[in-house]
Amino acid sequence: MAVHIFRREATYYWRRRVPRALAIFQGRPHVFMSLRTTSPVTARRLAIQLDAILEDAAMLAENADLHLSRSQIETMLGAVVERHLTKLERVALAAKSAPGFDVDQARSDDKRALWTYTLLDAQGATAAVRPEDRIRMAADGLSEADIEAVQRHLIVLRKNDLVPTKDRVLRQMIEGVAAAPTAMNVSVAQGTYFRGMKLALAEIDRRYGGQRVEDGDVVDRILLSRSDPRLPVSPVVVDGEDHRRDSPAVEPAPGPQAIPMADFLKFAEDVIKLNAKNGHWDQKTQRQARSVSNLFVKFMVEDQEIDDLNALRKAHAGKFADFLLLEIYKHYGKSVRDEHLTIAQLREKGREFDEKREEGGKSKCGLSSGTVNRHLTFLGQIFVHAALAAWRTLTRSTSQNFAPRATRIRVIGTKGSSCPSIAPWRSTARLRLTIARVGTRLKSRAWKALDKSSTARSISCRSSSITRAAAARNSVERWSMT
Repeated sequence: MAVHIFRREATYYWRRRVPRALAIFQGRPHVFMSLRTTSPVTARRLAIQLDAILEDAAMLAENADLHLSRSQIETMLGAVVERHLTKLERVALAAKSAPGFDVDQARSDDKRALWTYTLLDAQGATAAVRPEDRIRMAADGLSEADIEAVQRHLIVLRKNDLVPTKDRVLRQMIEGVAAAPTAMNVSVAQGTYFRGMKLALAEIDRRYGGQRVEDGDVVDRILLSRSDPRLPVSPVVVDGEDHRRDSPAVEPAPGPQAIPMADFLKFAEDVIKLNAKNGHWDQKTQRQARSVSNLFVKFMVEDQEIDDLNALRKAHAGKFADFLLLEIYKHYGKSVRDEHLTIAQLREKGREFDEKREEGGKSKCGLSSGTVNRHLTFLGQIFVHAALAAWRTLTRSTSQNFAPRATRIRVIGTKGSSCPSIAPWRSTARLRLTIARVGTRLKSRAWKALDKSSTARSISCRSSSITRAAAARNSVERWSMT
């Protein structure tokens, strides 16, 4: 019997120690999996193949340079600075338009945050205010109250699991520069993230002093752009023979028609009316669905700067879910004034509530997982309704592009109906699968653009992952080598 296989009851298993070159990718010292056979001959043959695959992978890992290069680190740093600088400028513009804005207080708050990430950049995720740091901060003009606020900020970031930075954020940074997420690269990405946050927060004069380096030649560029356009070039006359040999001109395909984000609220009202008519939603549920729809549109327009529904992607849905779980204050929606607050004001209100909590108490930022699941379910239903609305519009004009079997959709939960209604809502997954099957037969570019975004599927997956993340992770780890 081969060394690397053994039998447990009647089934054979394969087990190997992870080579040193692959240990940085594997969180355990051994690879263990079932061969799903009771035959010793089959088990030996499979074990030989798995040994060869593992040795080839180890050889490739040994010869590959997996460390981040200087240019990759600089690219990651530039992305972090640009992203957070843009976000901070939007927050500053929203704060300036609010009544009672105090520029001195805003500058003081930004300087506190700057020193928080300066310490994180210098000391890492376990940063603390040391005596020498107090001297430096006092020399920079911070009072004792400001220094204590920096210390509290460090504690709040760690309690809310924002420091260290979430692993998925660091992995996205590494994958964005086409590098391997090794343990060393993750550590480098963490330091780069802290450094980028520090550099973005340091531009206080840019946000509240009007000092922008690119403003020096703005007027010149505007005047140059107003110069007379270049005259069109007259076409060259060619003989008939050469003209016939030329390939016919191909007109560019038209892009998908833009759908304003405000139309999402119309789809939401349609879903609310439909479920209210069928008796599925009471007044409270209707109010909750309407509230989360307004918040979703506000988040996409103000925070993500998305004005077209076609531009929505999975990453945007994930950021909205993170906003509900981590940033919005816990009792959002219980006051009618919450509907009139901007996203920046909601974040600030969440931070204020969290700072007022007792030492060691629970965080007051973020909704519960059950509430977030309910909100994401509402949004998923609205997106399915939007997909069906697009399907009905397209079938009226392009019905000849459907195969005969795809022209009838049985309503889930009804008998003998062929209308693509969404009334029951008890089998959303089956309904979404039916829509996907119809979409494979649709040749319209509008449907392809809608299917490419996959936003409804992203929201549904995000909702289910909150409650089933542990089971999914175990399943992936168990069959990752099959």
